[in-house]
Amino acid sequence: MTNNHTNTETSDSQLKINSKKFKYLPHTADVEFEAYGNSLCEVLANSVLAMSNTIADINKIKKDVNNSVIKKTYVLTIKDSASIGSDSEYDILWYLLQDTLSIADYRGVFVYKVIEIKIRKTKKKIYAIMKLESVKKANKYSEIEVKGVSRYNLSIKNIKGKYKTDVVIDI
Repeated sequence: MTNNHTNTETSDSQLKINSKKFKYLPHTADVEFEAYGNSLCEVLANSVLAMSNTIADINKIKKDVNNSVIKKTYVLTIKDSASIGSDSEYDILWYLLQDTLSIADYRGVFVYKVIEIKIRKTKKKIYAIMKLESVKKANKYSEIEVKGVSRYNLSIKNIKGKYKTDVVIDI
């Protein structure tokens, strides 16, 4: 693998977009995942869910919310922007993941659902607003403590309207 996040050598056969939102890949020391989407917003949301699922069991949280075991949820709003250029989608991916991690940790919550993501582009900037649903941290949901989002091998690719990210998170 190269460190070049703008690698365009991926063929259509390598990029398989299906109903799967994300998958975890083998990694020697950290956690690596690929996320998929039919749009930039969808792949960003699925990347956030993959990271969140590393931190806490989001399916168990959803089950407890649906069964009213958890009575209160919290909405987090993340706002980020990046300068338009060849790396703008890459930058938005990193900012959204890192800010989600930092804000959720500061607030003492586990993110389990992406409510919405809005992307707006101007001539000079790309803006992202993301709303997340979360619950107060509880040991029964805890998985792995994540320290940060690595820029190493971080990538976002768009091939014929199908998106894929590759993300490594430091644990």
